[in-house]
Amino acid sequence: VWMNVRFFLDDKTPLLHVECSKDARSSKEIKSMVLDIGVYPTVTGMKNGSYKREVVTPARAYKNKGWTTLKPDDTEFFIYDAVYEGSPKLAKSNGPAYLKMSDPARLSARMHYGTASSVSFQFKIKPDTQKFSFSLLELTQRTTNKEFLDHLIANGLLKKNSSNR
Repeated sequence: VWMNVRFFLDDKTPLLHVECSKDARSSKEIKSMVLDIGVYPTVTGMKNGSYKREVVTPARAYKNKGWTTLKPDDTEFFIYDAVYEGSPKLAKSNGPAYLKMSDPARLSARMHYGTASSVSFQFKIKPDTQKFSFSLLELTQRTTNKEFLDHLIANGLLKKNSSNR
């Protein structure tokens, strides 16, 4: 199956938008579709087991390692490390990341992180979907978790609530 992938920025948000659409050349039926996204927040290259990844959505905080089934209202993700914050003092520490799954074509979703540097997201997409999209943000300057969270809230990307204070 041919897919078109379009990356773009707009003047409304600081996000990188990614739009995936089925190409007109594709005549085969799609029986299943899974979008895998790997995110590497804050620090990479450190010893496995030293990371303490955490993921916050507007509704809840995820702090447990392993596979976690995400709730349908989990569409925005603030992804960070509780130990390694972005800092000019650490050469490989840039700062947290943000992911927004902006399409309602999702059937289910799950997330995984363990002792390695990555956080994996798997979104099962409805097979008859012609187009879906998601957005990402990682700042170029080294940013602490609080600075990044404040940036998300100030730009209207994440609402402040009890799970992300």
